[in-house]
Amino acid sequence: MAISDSRGNTSEKKRMICRVIRYLMLSLLAVVTLLIMCLPLLPSAIAGYITLISFCAIPLFFITLLTLFLMWRHKKERYILLFLLALSLTYLHPYIPLTSFHFSSLEERQVPGTLTVVSWNADNFQLSEDTLRAAVQTITHLHPDIICLQERPHTSLLDIAKIKSALHDYPYMVTNSREDEILNVIVFSRFPLSHPQSHYFTHTFNKYLSVDVHIPQTISPKIPRLRLYDIHLQTTGLNDHEDSSTGSFWQRILLPFRANSIVRNRQADHIAADIARSPYPVIVCGDFNDIRTSYAYRTVANRLEDTYGGLATSYTYHIASLSQRLAKITHCNTVPVKIDHILVSSPLKPSFYEQPSFSSGDHRIQCAIIRIPQ
Repeated sequence: MAISDSRGNTSEKKRMICRVIRYLMLSLLAVVTLLIMCLPLLPSAIAGYITLISFCAIPLFFITLLTLFLMWRHKKERYILLFLLALSLTYLHPYIPLTSFHFSSLEERQVPGTLTVVSWNADNFQLSEDTLRAAVQTITHLHPDIICLQERPHTSLLDIAKIKSALHDYPYMVTNSREDEILNVIVFSRFPLSHPQSHYFTHTFNKYLSVDVHIPQTISPKIPRLRLYDIHLQTTGLNDHEDSSTGSFWQRILLPFRANSIVRNRQADHIAADIARSPYPVIVCGDFNDIRTSYAYRTVANRLEDTYGGLATSYTYHIASLSQRLAKITHCNTVPVKIDHILVSSPLKPSFYEQPSFSSGDHRIQCAIIRIPQ
C-alpha cells in the first residue's frame, strides 16, 4: 500500500511539474507575442528600448506552432496557442503573399494606368562616376517613371550635374534644399513635380523629402496628383569601424543599437503624422533602416500597403552587408534582411515588385509597379 501511495505521489509530482512547465511556456509566448503586437502602440522611446524583440517575430511564430503541435492533446493550452497564432497575424501579415503566383515580366506589367517607381540607397555611388554609370544603366533598364535615391553624395564629391546628366531622360528633379555632408536625397521624374518640402531631423543628417507628382490624364484622369516621400531614417549604429575588441558587447553593439532605434522611432512618428495630413494618395520610398516587424516600419506603414509584401513572386530577400565590427563578432559578412521599402496608400495598388541585382554598395535596388485607378 505504501509503495502504491509512493508511486501515486511521484506520478502526481511529475504531472504537476509538466503542468507548471506548460504554463510557464504559455506565459512566455503570450508575453512576447503581446509585446510584439503592441509595439507600435508604445511610446517611441519604450519601443526603442525593446527594439530587438521585433527580430523575434518570425522565430516566435514557428516556436508557437511547434508548441501547439506538442501540446495539442491539452485542450486549454491548444486554444491559447491558436489564439496566439491568430494574434501573430497582426504583425506578420506583410510577410504573407496576398496574390497568386504570376510569371509575367516587368515589361508586361508596365501597362497603361500604372506607374513604375525605383528606390535605391545609392551609398554615394561609391564616389565613382563608373559606379554612377553602371547604376544608371541598371535603373533605366527598368523604365521607371520616378526614381527616388537616398545617400546622394555631396556635390563637391560627385557633382550633382553629373548625376542629372546621367539621368537626362528625367526632366524633373528635386533634392533637399540644404546641401548636407552626407545622406542627401533626390527625386527624378518624367512628370512635373511641385511643392517640394525638405524635412530635417535635429542632431542628425537623416532627412526626408516630400513632393507632389502631377500624373498625366493618359495614365489616370481620376487621380491627377500624388504625394511622394523619399526618406532616410536613422541608421542602426552598427556601420562604423570601431575596433570590436574594445568594450563589452553591450557597449559596442546593444547600446548604440538601442539609442539609434529610439531616434529612428521618433523620426517615424514625425513622418507618419506628415503622411496622415496628405490631401493626396501617397507613395513612400526609402531606406527605413528597420525590418517590417519594427516600430518604425509599422508606424510609417500604418494604413499603407507594402509593394513587396503583397506579391508572391517578390520574395527575394535583400542581402545586406554587415558592418565591419559586427562582422568581426559574428564571423559573418552578410545577413538576409529587408530594410528598404516602397509603400502606397489607397486607392493605389501594387502590381509588381522586384529587386534587380546590383553589386555596388550594401542595398538592393527596388522597383515597384503601382496601379492607379482610372
